[in-house]
Amino acid sequence: MSASQSWYHAPEPATPGDPDSTPEKGDLNTILFVFSAFQYVFMGVVFAIGPPYRQRAIRNYAFVLVTASLLAFELGVLLGPLPGLRSLFGLVKVQVGWRFVVFGMAVANFVMCYFGERVVFPLVAAPAAKMCRLARLVFTGRLSEIARRNSTKGLIDAVDTDTELSGARIKP
Repeated sequence: MSASQSWYHAPEPATPGDPDSTPEKGDLNTILFVFSAFQYVFMGVVFAIGPPYRQRAIRNYAFVLVTASLLAFELGVLLGPLPGLRSLFGLVKVQVGWRFVVFGMAVANFVMCYFGERVVFPLVAAPAAKMCRLARLVFTGRLSEIARRNSTKGLIDAVDTDTELSGARIKP
């Protein structure tokens, strides 16, 4: 995607004459660094919301302060890194339009991860856990025994309610 952009310049090899040597600086390295840094911060927000891991953001001032500081730093690196900061991290200047594209991709990634964590994955977790328990019984050869013992129930319900199965019960 980036190689087709007007601002893209193919990187020159780090070692002249060796086309396989990787350059330290380049457009792709800069974009990858900035995007992955945003991902780390956003994933911290997605996975640290609510109990049992963290307090609500309203009460967890340290978490909010650190997250806001990291986001401000990342925005500074993306939108206008100082020359000293660019040389420290090995970054190059990227066109302003592409900077906003990278930020938009990072925000879209955050929205999808947040939606997945809050909506999609909870819906998928209970059926997936049932299927895993069922597969474990099939592979251990205990499925017919449980089906015989609970003949009045459906197979999935029998697997869910059998008292000999170990592990946490997941409510559907």
